[in-house]
Amino acid sequence: MTAQHKIVKRAVRAVAAAAAAKKEAAAAASATFQKSHVQAARSRAAPTERLQLFYHAVATPLGPFSLYVDGDGAIRCCHWQHSPPGDVAALMKEQRDVCAALQSRWYKNASVEMAKPSSTSTTPGEKAATLLYRYFNPSSADAGRPAALEKVLLQVPVAYPPTTAFMTTTWDVLRQTVPSGETISYKGLGVRVSQALSHAPSSFSSSSVAVSHAAPRAIGVAMGANPIPVIVPCHRVLSSTNALRGYALGLRYKVWLLRHEQADVPTEKLRSVEFENAVSSPISLR
Repeated sequence: MTAQHKIVKRAVRAVAAAAAAKKEAAAAASATFQKSHVQAARSRAAPTERLQLFYHAVATPLGPFSLYVDGDGAIRCCHWQHSPPGDVAALMKEQRDVCAALQSRWYKNASVEMAKPSSTSTTPGEKAATLLYRYFNPSSADAGRPAALEKVLLQVPVAYPPTTAFMTTTWDVLRQTVPSGETISYKGLGVRVSQALSHAPSSFSSSSVAVSHAAPRAIGVAMGANPIPVIVPCHRVLSSTNALRGYALGLRYKVWLLRHEQADVPTEKLRSVEFENAVSSPISLR
């Protein structure tokens, strides 16, 4: 057999091997595709994950601030406690309601529940609770110093819920670019989010277009959906005229937070909101 025949024979074997490999790969891809569809169908039919939350209450000048923390110590949800302090039954109901709301809104394929009390000396979330206590109750050395408050807040571990790239980018841009003592308009935040999304992978480009065309409204939706207020500081987002507008936790809390952080908001605007809330709601702050 000549050298040329040997080369041809090798080429034929190589082509045959490549064809066999291609056929095998196609079969494997088909099996993987079918398996993924079966798994997806199962995940739609029943919860596939279990999210256990640990509860911490942080003392603040406005009453207990509730933290719902995962097993890694990251905050999944937080708000001022709704139930009266000391009412254990009401607090347990509130915790169940929070779990149900989180599962309905964000974690549809997970079973969200409160973790059972443990006999261990440490509970996930103690770091977050300690940091937030320092934020709400700063030492005399840090009081009135926005930079010191921001340094504390940025150390608090959080975990965003599964949602769109636009939502998570909006929350992250707000947290990283608008520090304590500063505020930003819905439009201004929309511009920053649009810029961030423009540098993201091409699959996010449609979100960038949406922000550039309807920034204030889209940003407002993201602020209203924020499950981790204070740490993701939606209270620092105001209208273009510095009007405080709405706040999911209540405008009285927004005013207090802005005062606490020495924000650059005219005093008369804060006073007017305080007056309106005092007239509309005779219940004083806890």
